[in-house]
Amino acid sequence: SGPAAGLWSVSLDAEDTAFLRADFEDVRVIDAAGRQWPFVLRSAVVTREVTPGAPSHDEASSTYTVQVPGGRAWVEQLELTSSTPFYAREATVRADDERQKKRTLGGASVSQAPDVAAQTRVFTQRSGGQLVRALEVSVKDGAEQPLEDVKVTLTLRVPELLVLGPAGRYSVLFGAATERRPAYD
Repeated sequence: SGPAAGLWSVSLDAEDTAFLRADFEDVRVIDAAGRQWPFVLRSAVVTREVTPGAPSHDEASSTYTVQVPGGRAWVEQLELTSSTPFYAREATVRADDERQKKRTLGGASVSQAPDVAAQTRVFTQRSGGQLVRALEVSVKDGAEQPLEDVKVTLTLRVPELLVLGPAGRYSVLFGAATERRPAYD
């Protein structure tokens, strides 16, 4: 069975964004008879903890590559944590966008000290409406040892559809690159 009659919503998974067109013109809501239903599109927030790949090192910094869920996503925030008991470092986040161009999203001081709340947010902002394919986090180690057991928590924006319709079975279709936005009455 499907949703009850009235207004209902469905959030797509972060992994679904890999298949969506950036303008969402390919999204459709259909009922069991194949009829399309209009919807309102808004965004919801989800978090995903990811383990970055092994870092590359140069004489002054460590760079961690972070793959986003599904291969591309709208990243709103990145939080970095480490099992290193005490540290204070500068970090910068760069992103590979849809055109395979690297751009800097932001940076901040990250730190952790005994009995002090960790300051771990490297950046907080929308990614300019463009989907991000991968992230690089560069941590300036200076003369210190690289951070140990680094984890990254991503805050992602995902599409949420609001549909007004009768009770029944519905499907959400997306991923058709040639589809154009439907026109509803």
